[in-house]
Amino acid sequence: QTQEVVGALIAVAGPFTAARATVCNAPLFFVQPEARNSNGADLLLAAYLDWAQARNAFDASLPVLSGHKDVKQVGLWLERNGLAHTGDNFSKRI
Repeated sequence: QTQEVVGALIAVAGPFTAARATVCNAPLFFVQPEARNSNGADLLLAAYLDWAQARNAFDASLPVLSGHKDVKQVGLWLERNGLAHTGDNFSKRI
């Protein structure tokens, strides 16, 4: 069976001192465009959530870049997978 890379994920876990809890964040979550209608994204997200759970995290967040052409579709997919929309990003193009 051949395997191919369909995406990439970088995640960090650290203390959130105000809540005395561990929080996880995935500042990079990328799936190749040709793999976005496969289960590759689902598997990558499941692996991230399992990783966060193994660290007894209070929560796991995954920001979506503002201006992403598929931001609504990505948001719906994340909600279908149990993530809640909990705010917005503020950014400045440099």
